[in-house]
Amino acid sequence: MEFSYRVSEAEYFQAWKLRQKLLMSKYGVTKTILFWVFILICLSLLWAVVQRPAHSRGSRIAAPAAVASSPQPSANATSRAKEESNPELHALENFGPMILLATVWLLVLRAGASPLRRLYRDDPAMQGQFAVNITPDSITTQNTAGTFSKSGWNVYESWTEGKDLIVLAMRSQAHLILNLASLSDYQRNELRAILSTALPQK
Repeated sequence: MEFSYRVSEAEYFQAWKLRQKLLMSKYGVTKTILFWVFILICLSLLWAVVQRPAHSRGSRIAAPAAVASSPQPSANATSRAKEESNPELHALENFGPMILLATVWLLVLRAGASPLRRLYRDDPAMQGQFAVNITPDSITTQNTAGTFSKSGWNVYESWTEGKDLIVLAMRSQAHLILNLASLSDYQRNELRAILSTALPQK
């Protein structure tokens, strides 16, 4: 069967997420768990480093106040008293580093989409129109950007389906996006039948 389509930026993101699910199903969740445990350990160590100066500063402030022989309170003791009398400042000193770390972490997660946007916008093939010819023996893809390829199904290892999208996972860790938005239900079922015969669905 033959059909043509384009891939939008949103569909490119959706295909990337589907590909990540395939990788997780292939390698299991063990590596993912170990990765997040490592991140939490790093954050805990960073939290301890950030908190240590606050505790040492508190010790330095308390020591002169304890050994002062003058009835006049020292400047450090006065500053310490002001901090203790201001619970908002005390809470900010204790929880400020944690809030800062959480903010940085959220920014890192949000910035993760930027490379994908650049990959999509900098790839001429993604801006062009795809034409595919799929048979039980092979798949041929051509793009208005000038790319052309034809291969047997042995190049691919599995496929998965999302909303109006099918992602073909290659053994090289790359993937091919098929946009089904323009296909009828009959054409979609025909495509699924070909893919199910050629590759396992994940």
